[in-house]
Amino acid sequence: MQSIGSLVMVYFRIGSQQYGLPITAVHEVVPLPALMTLAGALPTLAGMLNLRGIYLPVLNGRVIVGEPVHYDLSNQIIILGSPQAALGLLVDHVDGVATFTAATCTPIQYGIADPLFEAILKHAQGTLILLNQATLQDYVAAAQRNSSASFADAG
Repeated sequence: MQSIGSLVMVYFRIGSQQYGLPITAVHEVVPLPALMTLAGALPTLAGMLNLRGIYLPVLNGRVIVGEPVHYDLSNQIIILGSPQAALGLLVDHVDGVATFTAATCTPIQYGIADPLFEAILKHAQGTLILLNQATLQDYVAAAQRNSSASFADAG
């Protein structure tokens, strides 16, 4: 993780824990619509989202952080990246936007936890874990490889 002067973050809940992503990585937040499921996809892939005619893979936030799978009408999807090269992250609820400084950030040392978790940040409502956007992209790539392999095996 690069050192930060200040970082504006979108923070959200998955299970009982709060997580965050830099606002520069977030394109938009949408309510949970019906997702198209893909046979043979890894459990990390909740499905595909039709976002104004562009199909985006949506990661299941609960699966990737080890929480029991649960859906309800308050779930939201955070769209990361540009619409043409985007992915979605299914979360329980987007809580807000806040600015964090280097003084509130403790990097997570490589090898201690999954590379998905980049740092721990403190704020008025408690602590949150900064997610690594590149690792989220890796989850999508792995799910797509698995789906392609399952499709090829079936043919």
